[in-house]
Amino acid sequence: MKVELLVSRYKREIGLARYAGSLQKYLSKAGVDYSLVEPAFPWPVRAAATLVRPLGYDIKEFANTFPLSAPFSRGTLKHFTTQMMAMLFSFQPDLQPVIVTVHDIVP
Repeated sequence: MKVELLVSRYKREIGLARYAGSLQKYLSKAGVDYSLVEPAFPWPVRAAATLVRPLGYDIKEFANTFPLSAPFSRGTLKHFTTQMMAMLFSFQPDLQPVIVTVHDIVP
């Protein structure tokens, strides 16, 4: 089964970016067929981003972290590489099967 990794567009090399990069490296080594999927920005998000940017809000960055849409294919295993991406279930509840990686659980 092909795996689609939902990855954010990271502006700098933070821990989550390193995790996504390592995951790609080891999936390749294991011979797993995978592809990358980035959050999509539907026209309402782009329009809202244009309107509120002068006020200091970055809606595109918010939607990059908490995706509202993503162009997944049918019949693939979806892997959300951070728990924040699970917000996508609110807008695309029929996504399955899905793996969600949860980071930084602190007791």
